[in-house]
Amino acid sequence: ICINYDGSIIDACIGALTATLNTLTLPETVYNEQTGAVSVHSIKRRRFTVKALPVSVTFAIFDDQLLIADPTDDEESLCLARLTIVMNEDKICCIHKPGTLLHVK
Repeated sequence: ICINYDGSIIDACIGALTATLNTLTLPETVYNEQTGAVSVHSIKRRRFTVKALPVSVTFAIFDDQLLIADPTDDEESLCLARLTIVMNEDKICCIHKPGTLLHVK
């Protein structure tokens, strides 16, 4: 659910995902190799660890010389194109550019 949308929705979703993963705990489980049974301890919980959490940045492209980071909804509606880059501490995880960018001369 998006309560107040004002642009860069992917960035907001990645931020929410990151916050959730940072606080997530899971029930401790034990696997018995002999019986193949899995025991779940509902009281004992383990923190879910992620090696490198993602960060997302969206840019609005207006022309060859102007990029705006974290554009508002109004800026997104006026730009030629948008570009979202998702990265972690080691690498670029995703580049998303919806639609097409027309080169006007």
